[in-house]
Amino acid sequence: MQTVSAGRNRVVRERACVLYVKNTGSIRHIQHVIVMEGGHVPDQREIEAMCRDALSKRGHAHDGLETLHLDRDAFRPFKVYRVDPARKVLVERDHRRNDPGKGHAR
Repeated sequence: MQTVSAGRNRVVRERACVLYVKNTGSIRHIQHVIVMEGGHVPDQREIEAMCRDALSKRGHAHDGLETLHLDRDAFRPFKVYRVDPARKVLVERDHRRNDPGKGHAR
């Protein structure tokens, strides 16, 4: 993740764009956008394009992935999420590590 220091400028907008699998809600990419005072405020179309471009640059296909736009504060630290495809909302999911002793290779 690229981070830029805010310095003396204040944040005027924070958004997130999520690309997810339509039938499962599994999240494939999250793009956070932070706009500082005096900066360009991208619309949802531009944010989605940035999100898809970032995934493409990592060699991953994004065709067929659905998009969900959210306020950045929709995410809480140390939580794992998926999208409820029927309601198109972010939902917290239970996150348990697989027990290596139960047939999962390490």
